[in-house]
Amino acid sequence: MAPPASTFLPPHGHRLRLELTVLMALLAVLVTLGVWRQSKESAVEKAHALFDLRVEELAHAVVLRVADYEQVLRGARGLFAANRAVGAREWHAYVRELGIDSLYKGMESFSVLRVIEAADADRFVAERRRDPDTADFTLKTDRPREQYVILSFVEPRLPRNAAVIGRDFGTEPDRAAALTRARETEQPTATAPIRTFSQPDDASRSFAVFIPIFRPGLPLETIAERRRALWAYVSSVVKIDTMIDGVVADLQREVATDAVEGMVFAITDVTDPTTPLPVYDRGLAKAERPPETFSRTVAIGVSGRQWMIEAAALPSPQARQANDTPGIWTRAVALFGVLLTGLTHALGVILENRADLRRAYARLAEREAELDLLAHSDSLTGVANRRHFFLVGTSEWARAKRHGRALSVLMVDVDHFKAINDTHGHGIGDETLKTLAAACRATLRDCDLMARMGGEEFAVLLAEIDLAAAQAVAERLRQVASEMRVPIEDGEYLSLTISIGAACLCSGDQSLDDVVRRADRALYAAKAAGRNRVIVSNQEELPLFALTALPDPSPE
Repeated sequence: MAPPASTFLPPHGHRLRLELTVLMALLAVLVTLGVWRQSKESAVEKAHALFDLRVEELAHAVVLRVADYEQVLRGARGLFAANRAVGAREWHAYVRELGIDSLYKGMESFSVLRVIEAADADRFVAERRRDPDTADFTLKTDRPREQYVILSFVEPRLPRNAAVIGRDFGTEPDRAAALTRARETEQPTATAPIRTFSQPDDASRSFAVFIPIFRPGLPLETIAERRRALWAYVSSVVKIDTMIDGVVADLQREVATDAVEGMVFAITDVTDPTTPLPVYDRGLAKAERPPETFSRTVAIGVSGRQWMIEAAALPSPQARQANDTPGIWTRAVALFGVLLTGLTHALGVILENRADLRRAYARLAEREAELDLLAHSDSLTGVANRRHFFLVGTSEWARAKRHGRALSVLMVDVDHFKAINDTHGHGIGDETLKTLAAACRATLRDCDLMARMGGEEFAVLLAEIDLAAAQAVAERLRQVASEMRVPIEDGEYLSLTISIGAACLCSGDQSLDDVVRRADRALYAAKAAGRNRVIVSNQEELPLFALTALPDPSPE
């Protein structure tokens, strides 16, 4: 008879088997814990990537929203460039057509500030009183000054806005500093956070943006010349809370928020690093942030000022609960019982989280590409925007200056564009701009850069092209525009003309702005001379070593 199996086991075999079993159990628990920890770290990394994406989207959305306000102001400047005799009634009709209440959230007022010398103050007040809409106009200033910046028109026509008509804006330090910078740079310039004159008791912050309007035909080379040529400003007051709340609402419709319970952030004006100014706070100051909180700081430019966005993502209650560590024996027993299921699930979570992370990074790259395209191109016409024009143009100007090459700039403006909008509507106006941009691009070389500078105004950068050749290009563009036909209702077509100013690089130029200003003055001269023509600047160009032949657009 065979001996019992127990006789083949050592005296302590049962204890050894138990120890091996416990050891295997502990090993399984350790493996499971390792996979669980890796899964947790992968989930945290995914949440961090999604948070970074959201902060970048917030920063770009704020920049684009302010750019929309600047575009509206540039359009208003174009209105006065075409007709400086605009009165309160025409200004009201123009602003009503813009629809700022529904399309440009945060714009509290839209106004025109006239620059008046002290000697002309009485005449200006009398002139405003002759307008039936401003019959009770008075100059409101706290002291006599050599030059006043007077609020002449303001929309919407609310009692709080009407109360500040006639006020001198040059006496308040923040506004005066922004007005001076706008005049000296010829660019949109924002104030520091301010309280509005019309609502002094409102604790919410606002900022004003100013764009200067110069008298046509006057030199603008120096600060003194720009001061003498200054005629007015167009301005808008933006309520910061309304603007940011609108930006956040738009983002919440597009951005997934399942990775974090919520994002808190604050915006600070750091134009002067020694005196940071609070702009907006969406819960950041009062938020309790545990050590695992994600945070990010992004700097943005807002109409000549520097803002800093500081954001933090607060973990959800589920994420905080996951950080609590239960007793080791409870965890060991629970994980050992569901070892196979737990491993399969944990590995699946890791793979899914890594796939989500790759998708998040891919989405971040796609969004950055989209934002880069938006930052460099005009959304309506598809040509470059003003920012991209000066970015590329400054590089081309430096190269041409360094090597003595030719460089020319054309400034193009659609004649009577406001009449097109007023007669046929903004839809036909937009189609006109798109058709003109496409026709001009088909005429120009691939290396030429065309950009929309604002409203119906375009600029063309011509590398290796001297002034005579630039005039030929401009005449070709003018001819192409005159042959355009834009379809309107009932099978009819709309025709148009353009005016063009041309200028080239000169030996005394200090920046691309010098060339653009000469081309812009030539454009004003073309419009003053009757429109539908090309006017060239008559200043001396640089010596050239090489010129590129222009392509012949005629078919062979």
